[in-house]
Amino acid sequence: MDKVGAVAFKDNPTDHEAVKEHLYDLLNLPEFAFDYPARYNRYLTDVSDYDAKGAMVMLGMVRSIKRGKGWSRVEFLDKTGSVGIFDKQNTEIEAGKAYMILVANNRIVNYTPADSLNDLSVPVVKYLNFKRLPYGEGEYMVLAFSSRVTKAGKRMATLLLANSERELASVVVWPTQYGDAFINLEEGGIYPIELGESRKGDVTYKKTIRKKEKV
Repeated sequence: MDKVGAVAFKDNPTDHEAVKEHLYDLLNLPEFAFDYPARYNRYLTDVSDYDAKGAMVMLGMVRSIKRGKGWSRVEFLDKTGSVGIFDKQNTEIEAGKAYMILVANNRIVNYTPADSLNDLSVPVVKYLNFKRLPYGEGEYMVLAFSSRVTKAGKRMATLLLANSERELASVVVWPTQYGDAFINLEEGGIYPIELGESRKGDVTYKKTIRKKEKV
């Protein structure tokens, strides 16, 4: 109890630094002391507001990882709670470490270790650091381009896009459009993109209107 600050009195004051070291090991509670600009917070989603069908940027710690054939399930937590989010089977994310993750439709489509939250070469960090977005209506910044292979052996992808209003969208790239997206889009780039909608209501990629460009 002393290790987590549960026993404290005049002759035995709480050692706050020691408590931080033991929070995760003993209680599975992380110490969220990340070095990043406070303005990021307005664009981050807390676990308590998680939407399995939505697109979002989250910051927290990985408690554990469960793996199955073709998938992994990452238990991600922040100060508001924890949630299980799917990733690829051979995920490189590690339990016990902190990350900023990009999520689309209950899947992790990209991630950044917490020690890189000020690295402007990382697309999502660059996006979060824009005080004013350098693009307009009909243009999108590609925060993530996550490819996968279908059971039929064809390539498709999920895009995480941010529009000029900082609204995030999860976009499906079907195999028939994958080549166009792969050639024309790059993470961190800003493009005028034509989107569509599937019969199930999913946002889909149709084409990039002109060649790729980066800012």
